[in-house]
Amino acid sequence: MNKNTINKQKINMNYDYLSGIFHADGTFTVSIIKGKNKLYLNPRMIFTQHERSLNIIKEMKLKFNNVGHIKFQTNKICKYTITNLEDIKKYVLPVFDKYTVRSNKYSGYLKYKLIVNILYFEKPIYNSSLWWFCFYLSTKINPLVKISKQMRYLNKDQQNMILNDDLPVDLNYQYYIDKYCPELKNIDNIINNVNIKCLNPINKDFINGLIDGDGSISMSIKLTNNNEYKFYLTFEIIQDIFNKSILYEIKEFFNNIGKIKNHKSQRSVSLFIYSTVEMKEIIIPKLLTNNIKGPIIKLYKFNNFIKIYNILEEYKLTDSLVFEKILKLTYDSFTNPKEKTFEEYKSRFKL
Repeated sequence: MNKNTINKQKINMNYDYLSGIFHADGTFTVSIIKGKNKLYLNPRMIFTQHERSLNIIKEMKLKFNNVGHIKFQTNKICKYTITNLEDIKKYVLPVFDKYTVRSNKYSGYLKYKLIVNILYFEKPIYNSSLWWFCFYLSTKINPLVKISKQMRYLNKDQQNMILNDDLPVDLNYQYYIDKYCPELKNIDNIINNVNIKCLNPINKDFINGLIDGDGSISMSIKLTNNNEYKFYLTFEIIQDIFNKSILYEIKEFFNNIGKIKNHKSQRSVSLFIYSTVEMKEIIIPKLLTNNIKGPIIKLYKFNNFIKIYNILEEYKLTDSLVFEKILKLTYDSFTNPKEKTFEEYKSRFKL
């Protein structure tokens, strides 16, 4: 498999992989729709991919009983959306209850689940205390979404009620939490944005899915200070700052190798691994086993790295034939190479 043949391959996606790639590229949200005389709460599940990974979306759609719809956008992005409340209740919640996303996204999912269950079973009347509780919950799902987007149709008093956590006093919140999402435990966890720990242990299939969405494997050949060419590797998994804890779970899964670093913007954080030996002897054996032979989208990058590593164990880059072979494998690993052809890429190097 390579980057151009992903959509021609039979996809072997299990539910742990699904939750991992959804953690990376999926969204639980509740849109606020303005009607003639009232507002509507519209829960949605959204998953996006580049069109070259369309098979991933099609396979995910099958996992959700083929409900929802796929749309192609002008920027070569495919979006898979489920908006029907009954479909979400019947097909989406059972999957993510068992195969959970993690860290802050898990906490957001639980609030989303509570909203879906209340809307489905209680059918709250617009402007009732229970309806406003659902609206309030919708602002707590994703801390990266500006709260002003959710509140653009509210008057000043209503906005202040949400911003000040001034919930209606005539509602037994614990009753609804216990009945529809006991994992949240209590209303204080919602108000204070407490991260609820996912009890499922992290596993390789979840990590493979996460890598396909939020991971990157960068390989290059560069000149050293000694004017010699050397092969370099950067393996990275990135998360927004609210999901930093998942990187510590992954680091522990990988025998605590690598370094976790905040980005300059302080809005995102990454786990970095630079050692080719650690990549070959620790990372790859932990991922490329059993039902899923590593990531799906980025598997070709792993395979190219293994080929490069095995070649360099026996031969030196100073051999011109070896150098060109490594160069070709490196070029084939680029998702969007600057040079249109390998010959153009090769011309950058003095062989």
